[in-house]
Amino acid sequence: MISNASEPNQSGSPDTRVAVLSSNVGGHVQALLEHRVVGQWIALVVAEQPDAYALRHAKWHGVTAVALHAGKSHLDLYDIALVRLLEEHAIDYVVVAGFPRIVGTETVRAYEDRIVKVHHSLLPEFPGPDPVADALELGVKETGVTVHLINRELEAGPIVSQQALEVRDGENWHSLTQRLHQLEMQLLPVAVRTLVEGRRSGPRDDE
Repeated sequence: MISNASEPNQSGSPDTRVAVLSSNVGGHVQALLEHRVVGQWIALVVAEQPDAYALRHAKWHGVTAVALHAGKSHLDLYDIALVRLLEEHAIDYVVVAGFPRIVGTETVRAYEDRIVKVHHSLLPEFPGPDPVADALELGVKETGVTVHLINRELEAGPIVSQQALEVRDGENWHSLTQRLHQLEMQLLPVAVRTLVEGRRSGPRDDE
């Protein structure tokens, strides 16, 4: 059994340490690192591929970058390796943004109330793997981006921050996904700051 991660530092203190589990492209990482408040908290970036742009962004900013690639290994084994990595780097909070693997039970348990994920819908609407396709199929006029805490139920954790986006006439999957991604880049740093500073009341102005 993996021991729990260390208790978080005082909310918003300069020594707060945040890890980002990122897609290989790494737009989320760039947005977080370039935020004047949140950027100073980013202490670790994890991606699957060693040549991932997410890791390059981290290195350019002097942040530890780790490729944690396990191929087709069992989820539990990957989860154990991930928790150990986060503990080794004394991580307080975890951001899951486009990460291509499921975050396992040990990681969720170790970082309960301190791990967030980005989802392309206005949860609780359209949980699941392709919320953009679901929204277009149903013909809704509005969707959006949600940053929520991860728990053991699918996209059911408390919402940290959420913002709506109008679905345009004639919108297709690619155009809507691109616009949601742009919104996500704006919302995610604010949501992370909201979490770390202990405020869960929704988006705040970026000071």
